[in-house]
Amino acid sequence: MPDYHDIFWKLLFQRIDCAIEFFRFILNEKSELLELENLVLIQEIDYRKKKLLYDILYEVPIRSSNEKLYFLLEHKSRRANDFTIQMMKYKLIIHKWQKKEFGRMYSIIPVLFYQGLENWNPENDLNEIKALNNPILSQNKEEFLIFDLQKIEPIRDFVSPELRAGLLLLKIIRYEWEQFIEGWRKIRNILNSMEEAKRVVVRQAHQPSLIVYRA
Repeated sequence: MPDYHDIFWKLLFQRIDCAIEFFRFILNEKSELLELENLVLIQEIDYRKKKLLYDILYEVPIRSSNEKLYFLLEHKSRRANDFTIQMMKYKLIIHKWQKKEFGRMYSIIPVLFYQGLENWNPENDLNEIKALNNPILSQNKEEFLIFDLQKIEPIRDFVSPELRAGLLLLKIIRYEWEQFIEGWRKIRNILNSMEEAKRVVVRQAHQPSLIVYRA
């Protein structure tokens, strides 16, 4: 059975405009160091005749430089205690792919997008790992970015109707029925305010709702 949370999240964040706004939000003023307008989605990576099963990978040039940066996005609906190991494995293979494709490696920043369907704080897990006292490697700690959906207010924190409606839907999917309906009314207001060409199509049947963004 497909994971509808994951499918919808990918549809949302594979949109370049949504990804750009998301990176500006999570990076704050550091986003000015990047040419986000030239963001490129890496559709897939084949290494040693195998497809790497990451969620989303973006390449972005660093402003006023010949360098570029990669963002590895991984979506987790629920607790995943091994997320650091999983993303480091992906990162290692992507570095090998970069070496093969470009003759060199570029920096990769793993980004965990946690939907919050369980009582788990991935930042605490990451801080525990960073706090480990290693006198040899203490200056080479891995950098992760954590985005916890339950800690933000999509309507307040984002501008584009796609992100406001999409993230709010992902957030309220765990709520009790009354709260969900209240949030769903806000989503419908956002969708109704969009231009017809960009409006989200919602089809309701006996199956879960299918939500598709038009190009």
